[in-house]
Amino acid sequence: NDAKATTIKLAGTQGSVDGADGDNEAVELIENLPLYSGYQVGTQADSFAWINLDDTKLTKMDTDSAVHIQKSGTDLEVIVDRGSLFFHVTEPLSDETLSIRTSTMVVGIRGTMGWVDASDPERMKVFLLEGTVEVSAGGEEESGAALQTAAVSAGQMAEVTLTDGKAEIAVNGFRKDEIPAFVLEETMKLDAALQDEIYASLKQEDPEDAVTGDPDETNPAGTEEADETEDAGTEEPEDTEDVAEEEDGAPVQRIWFESNSGTGLPAVRSFTWSGGVLTVDIYHVEADSG
Repeated sequence: NDAKATTIKLAGTQGSVDGADGDNEAVELIENLPLYSGYQVGTQADSFAWINLDDTKLTKMDTDSAVHIQKSGTDLEVIVDRGSLFFHVTEPLSDETLSIRTSTMVVGIRGTMGWVDASDPERMKVFLLEGTVEVSAGGEEESGAALQTAAVSAGQMAEVTLTDGKAEIAVNGFRKDEIPAFVLEETMKLDAALQDEIYASLKQEDPEDAVTGDPDETNPAGTEEADETEDAGTEEPEDTEDVAEEEDGAPVQRIWFESNSGTGLPAVRSFTWSGGVLTVDIYHVEADSG
C-alpha cells in the first residue's frame, strides 16, 4: 500500500498535542503511534511533538505548530501548515525522497539539519545548521509564479516571498542568537565537536550591530558633551578686551557661575587678566554623596 508510511511514528509529546487521521477523525496520541499518509499533528501553547521518520530522520514540532504527512511510494512529504519544524537527517537518503513543504516553498532534504519557519505566511523561511538543501518556490499553476530554486548551505537561511505572482528566494547568513529555543534544545543533545562545527559556520555578530537605536542616542555617554566642555575651557570671554581697557592694565579677575554641560553640576570659571596675559581657571563643584 503506497499510502502507508509504516516507518513514520510519533516518538513523543510534551504538553497539549492533538492528532487526526486522513479523514480528519481525532486519534489518541500514544508513544510510537504510526503516522500514515494524511495524518495530522498539532501542538498548542508551550507544547512540542517529536516525529521519527525512521532511526536516522527526526523532526520536532515547535509550540503552536501543525503538520500533516503525505506519502506516495518512496516520496515522503511533511507539510508544515503553521508554526515551525526542526529536522535532523543523519544519513543521506538513497532510495526515497523527503521534502518539507509549506504553502509557498519546498525544501528537499537529504542528509542535513535545520528548521523551517512558517509562522508568517507571507515570508516562509528555512535555516540550515548542517549540510545543504535545495529550496524551490513557485511553479504551481494556482500561483502562476515561475519556478525559482536556490541552494542553501550550513550557516545560511533562505526567505521565500510571493508577491504579485512572482516568487523570490533571498539567501543570507544568520547568527546563533537567531536560533529558537526549541532548536537549541535539540542541538545541545549533539556531541561537543558537532556543536562547535555548527556554530563555527554561523554568521558572527558585527560589533556595530550590537548598538541599536538612534545613533545620536547610542553615542558613548558624554562624547558630545565632552567636546563642548573642552571648547568651553579654551573659549575666551567676549568682554576680555573691555575688561583690560577699563582697568588700565591692572590685574583684574572676573568669575562666572555656570552648569557643567557634561556632568550637570555647577562650575566656577575664573578669568584673570594681568600683564597682557589671560589666565582661565575652571573649578568643578563635586556632587554631595549624602
